[in-house]
Amino acid sequence: MSRLGRFERKKSFMSAKNLLLFALLIASVLTLLIPGTIAYQKEQSKRRKSYSELSSAGWGSEDWGAAIRMSQLLNLYPSMDERPAEVEAELEVWRRDSHYSRRVYMRWIGEDRWRDAVQAAIDQDTNIRDAMAAGIIDARLGGNAETLQELDNRIRKNQYLLDHDVRIISENADMTGFSFLRAMLQTLFPILFTGAIVAAAADCVASERDTGSFKFLLLQPFPRRRIFGAKLAASLLHTFFLTAVPLLVGFCSAALINGMGSAAYPIAYCADSYRGLLNTGYETGAVSYIGLSSWLIRLLPLLLCYLLFLTSFALFVSVAAKSGVTALTITITTTLASSVMRPYLTSIPVFSAVWPFSYADPSAVLSGEMQTTALLGIIVLLSFSAVLIFGSCMMFCREDVTC
Repeated sequence: MSRLGRFERKKSFMSAKNLLLFALLIASVLTLLIPGTIAYQKEQSKRRKSYSELSSAGWGSEDWGAAIRMSQLLNLYPSMDERPAEVEAELEVWRRDSHYSRRVYMRWIGEDRWRDAVQAAIDQDTNIRDAMAAGIIDARLGGNAETLQELDNRIRKNQYLLDHDVRIISENADMTGFSFLRAMLQTLFPILFTGAIVAAAADCVASERDTGSFKFLLLQPFPRRRIFGAKLAASLLHTFFLTAVPLLVGFCSAALINGMGSAAYPIAYCADSYRGLLNTGYETGAVSYIGLSSWLIRLLPLLLCYLLFLTSFALFVSVAAKSGVTALTITITTTLASSVMRPYLTSIPVFSAVWPFSYADPSAVLSGEMQTTALLGIIVLLSFSAVLIFGSCMMFCREDVTC
């Protein structure tokens, strides 16, 4: 068995095609990191100046919008005696909004007052949310209409920053180690990593048919189930290596250049992910916030199950196909088509829940962007993997080598 294992590992890890795929993933990670680091360093140089631009923290100033709305109301109702109570209530809302904006954008000098800025943002959003809930205003002015739930989500996120003493960052530009790891999982994994994994595992059996070595392998004095087990184990090990090493290289590179970043930075998380089979908050958009390290721990089981499914799928096609080209064509075409169609297919509740390629972006599942949950995803992926592995084993054991 050890000889079989060494043979399969050497074939998987030292294949020219697989080495090229590994190099492609490393190059893609660095390509994502380099321009992002340049933008991040420019952002950092701005923030090191005497005035810190809070717009980089994702907050757009509504001070001018509040002033315009107050001017409109004062022109319509110049006399306080003739001003209706509801107009006075709306004026008070915009006075407060303007006040909070000035606190944040005109008086926050340097990084030392970040807690005041976050608290001011919480006060501002709470003021708007309460006014919307009371029917005083319909939505925030300035073209940034928001729902009550969106305001609630942002208030919870900013409150998390205060409660856990986490400094605000620019999420779109941040290139520190933890943030870049999250960016790789969200940007590169659903399409690039998925395609590379199935392409690497697709020639596990099919390539041996092309070279003619498959027949001689089956004639060796080993039970076929053991040969299949060695191939499956080597494929799983190579899949994990092909995923973990580029992610680790990206994480370490970003950490060395830009620092580790905060593992406690809040990430949107669907509370249904590990306690139910359906996401009940999908329609409302309600989310909780957890630290990045906790988010990664919750992501890992779903990610590993998806890697198992990809390996099982590629192995099944490799056993069933008659040539390496056929196996590569089927696996890559299927995964790319599924990736392109995923935004449309995930809008169908039942189909997206049971279609395993719906879980190509585990971060989207955890953040509540899909109607299914991580718990159901694990069940679906393990079930499909078991069926594919069983089917592959049956076909492999019954392979005719007389020809």
